Amino acid sequence: MQRPLCDPSRVRKKDGKYYWTRHKNLKVQKPQRDPYQGKVYVLVNGNSYSVTAEFAAMAKSNNRALFFGQETGGAFEGNNSGTFAFVNLPHSKLTLAIPMLAYYLNVKPVNPLDRGILPDFNIPQVLDGKDKEPDFVVDFIRNNRENQ
Repeated sequence: MQRPLCDPSRVRKKDGKYYWTRHKNLKVQKPQRDPYQGKVYVLVNGNSYSVTAEFAAMAKSNNRALFFGQETGGAFEGNNSGTFAFVNLPHSKLTLAIPMLAYYLNVKPVNPLDRGILPDFNIPQVLDGKDKEPDFVVDFIRNNRENQ
């Protein structure tokens, strides 16, 4: 017997689409009593996807951080992930993982929705074996202390 992809009592159908409506994170989250209020600097690149891109999207949407690096691999608006259907192709023997859920974030349109999170400071990736982004950010912080 095959088990269902998700609990049917948590899903509702509207306009030909299915919505997962019951999850503890699908509500406004209350901040901690004493949240960090200082400057936040985030390094991102094409390997920033999934929950990393979700965090970056919310921080960008709420103007809580400055972003350095390259565009993220994950989209600003959300992603397809969570539960997957696996299909084995008979001739090639390849297995495809097809995401069954889409997550859409409640973000303000401060970034194109169909793109990754765009950095405030683009640092081109140079494949020379040196990680230049952290040094750029440290220099940025040192040179902008009076504005903090």
